Amino acid sequence: FAFGLGYDVNSRLLDRLARANFGQSEYVRPNEDIEASVSKLYRRIGAPVMTDLAIEVDVEGLRPEQGEAVSRVYPREIYDLFAGEQLVLVGRYKKPGEAKVTIRGTVGGHSQSFDFPARLVKESDDETNSFVEKLWAVRRVGEIIDELDLKGRNPELVKELVTLATKHGILTPYTSFLADETSDVRDVARNASRAGDSSRRLLRRSAGRSAFEQRRAKAAFQQAMQAPASGVGGGGIGGGGGGAFAFDVADGDQKVALRNVQTVGRKTFFLKKGLWVDSAVTAEQEKNVQQIERYSREYFDLVAQYGKDVSKYLAIDEPVLIELGGQAYQW
Repeated sequence: FAFGLGYDVNSRLLDRLARANFGQSEYVRPNEDIEASVSKLYRRIGAPVMTDLAIEVDVEGLRPEQGEAVSRVYPREIYDLFAGEQLVLVGRYKKPGEAKVTIRGTVGGHSQSFDFPARLVKESDDETNSFVEKLWAVRRVGEIIDELDLKGRNPELVKELVTLATKHGILTPYTSFLADETSDVRDVARNASRAGDSSRRLLRRSAGRSAFEQRRAKAAFQQAMQAPASGVGGGGIGGGGGGAFAFDVADGDQKVALRNVQTVGRKTFFLKKGLWVDSAVTAEQEKNVQQIERYSREYFDLVAQYGKDVSKYLAIDEPVLIELGGQAYQW
């Protein structure tokens, strides 16, 4: 467990050490209480509940040639479990079906295992669990940033980072331009290029305030325990008021404002010239947009057609452009 105190530490070195030894880095700003952070760490590591934790997922009917039941699981390395904390594990699966989750570890010096039944559905009936995908995206963004930070630039990872940040409204040091109302969120190539330019600038920094804030932000993504909350963005990383993450930007005391980004349900909207635009709307769909007057018959027909999940989008007070069932609507 590595501690970075103040802005002058070599934060990249600390992250390398932590990653190589399956630990974690923690960064304490100059105006923060170091004793509180150290006490929190000692309370955590002083009371292990289960060590050498391993989790397996077996899906009924999955053949060996079909690969692993789950992939891109985060956290990537399962750490020891300590008193007073929970382990939130997220991953992706391709084959639905009845499953069994097995947790193995050492408790009080003895090996123990616990089995739990699970069901991996093919498709959810509603958006009740849409937060799972968003939480996975936040963790994945943290892993991508870590790969870029410790292994250098990678155009494919940068493109994936931009795609996830745009879809889920996740602001990062590489994609801060999404907070600019003049940015075209659909111009993936242009935005990937802008993120690449940011990476060249950011990856040169190993120490100083900029580097400190980068690695602190990265850790918040990797360790996020919940998805971005619904609403207009403006909160800090990992919590606070809204649907995206904010962070101290590299140079000076500037703070990225997220007043033009909001998440509602499973969707992310960007404010463009007074119109909240669903990030899922393509340029072709926008050409064939269906105009709907608020509170008209067609307006309420959307509820009948798409169910209660559409109500949260209808509740947005300002003008909206949204994709539903492959069709763009505006009201």
